[in-house]
Amino acid sequence: MGRNCIVLEGFEPLGTQGGVALPSGFSDKAMINHGVWFNPDAADLGLNDNPNSSKQSPIAHEKAVSMHGKEQAVKWIKGNLGKLPLLTFYKITSEWNSRSRFSIFDTFFFLFGLLVFFSINPVHSRVILCLVIASTFPVAITYSAGGRFLFSIHPIKLALVAIGVWTLIISYIEVSLDKLKLH
Repeated sequence: MGRNCIVLEGFEPLGTQGGVALPSGFSDKAMINHGVWFNPDAADLGLNDNPNSSKQSPIAHEKAVSMHGKEQAVKWIKGNLGKLPLLTFYKITSEWNSRSRFSIFDTFFFLFGLLVFFSINPVHSRVILCLVIASTFPVAITYSAGGRFLFSIHPIKLALVAIGVWTLIISYIEVSLDKLKLH
C-alpha cells in the first residue's frame, strides 16, 4: 500500500488497478452484466490507440489508464444517478447468489438460520450481521466478483445454513412425533 503511493506519487493504496477496474462497476456494460466484474479493455475504457503511449514509461501509461478509468466511472455516475440504486441491487444480488442451482436454498437457509440464531443470541447475531454488511458494502461501491468478496464470511454463512437446515429438520420431526401421539 505504501509502496503504491510512493511509486505512483499519489494516494493510490490499491495501485492503478482500482481505477482501471472502476468502469466494470459503473458503466452501461456494468448494468448489462448486473454489476459483475469484467476485464475492461481499451474500448470499455474509451481509449483509442494512443500514439504517445510508446513514449510513456509503463508506470506513466498505467497511471494514465487508471485516471481515465476513474474519469469514465465518475462521468457515468453523474449521468446515471437514477440507475445507481438498481445497479447496487444487481451487484449485491449477483454477489450473494452464486452460479449454483442451489443458491436460492443457500440464501433461504442462511436467512432462516440467522433468524433462528437471532432468537437464541441477539448480541452475537448483531455482530454477525455487521460482518455480513461489512463484507457486502465493498461490492455495493465497486462490483460483484461472483461471491469472492464474501469468502471471508463463508464459515459463518455455512454455520447459519446448517442451523437453518437443522432447525427445519428438528421442527419436522417434532411435529411428526406429535401427530403420532394424537392417533
